Amino acid sequence: MSDTVKLTVEASGGPTAKVIVDDFLQQTQSLLAALKETAKVLEGAKAQNIRYRIESLSTQSPLIAEYRGEMMDFASPVNFGHIHHTFEIGLDAIVANKDIPETVNASVLKFLRDFCIPIGGSITTNRLSINGTLIQLDAAFRNAIAKINAEDKTERGMFVKGMIEAANIHESNRFFFFLYPTRGPQRIRCVFPSDLREAVREAFGKFVRVHGDFKYAWREKYPYEVRVQRIESLPPRGDLPDIRTFFGAAPDATWDLNTEDFMEELRNG
Repeated sequence: MSDTVKLTVEASGGPTAKVIVDDFLQQTQSLLAALKETAKVLEGAKAQNIRYRIESLSTQSPLIAEYRGEMMDFASPVNFGHIHHTFEIGLDAIVANKDIPETVNASVLKFLRDFCIPIGGSITTNRLSINGTLIQLDAAFRNAIAKINAEDKTERGMFVKGMIEAANIHESNRFFFFLYPTRGPQRIRCVFPSDLREAVREAFGKFVRVHGDFKYAWREKYPYEVRVQRIESLPPRGDLPDIRTFFGAAPDATWDLNTEDFMEELRNG
């Protein structure tokens, strides 16, 4: 499998038509951003060190650009062939109206939609070559992308624990803070009403439980935003008891049996 992908762009207006620079740049940026988002799904944090170079470029009609993936000098390698193949599978599922794999998440879909904007305008069609497979990205692909229902979802009455940092409590039309949760995403944007401003001020830099309505992007496991209803202060994590605190706390819990016999009785019903 290859570490390159090749994009062919056909301009509207016949065989002598030229591609508009802004539209080509938009498609290039959107395509490479979608590839990098796919890499994040597969490779995690290492994908932040991915970049693409133009391997070759032909400006004759049609325009043909080949891009090669590489890692920054200090970064450990990733499997570009696997990344590109996974991306190809996602595109093929969209084109064929099949079940879309989980690797096509909300971010990948957004960049694919951005890629499609010039199609039907200054650009008639695109052909993407990945690992020898040619995928047609034309008006039919644009329409297939548009039909995908990728709306955010909201779950009400949820809560999440973490530390409050980077709060904005001065502009009444955009009160928010960032919560750094104990598990899940690196941080969550939390929007709160004015009557909670003092509670946020008091909780800043502390360990809290935030209650509210959670907003999830399409297919995402963790929320990206919380509409806050209540903030509950929690004791510092260092003040919480550990398992040693409970040693000897209930000496008669197993009645007159020792621990081994008690566990055996439980297993045997």
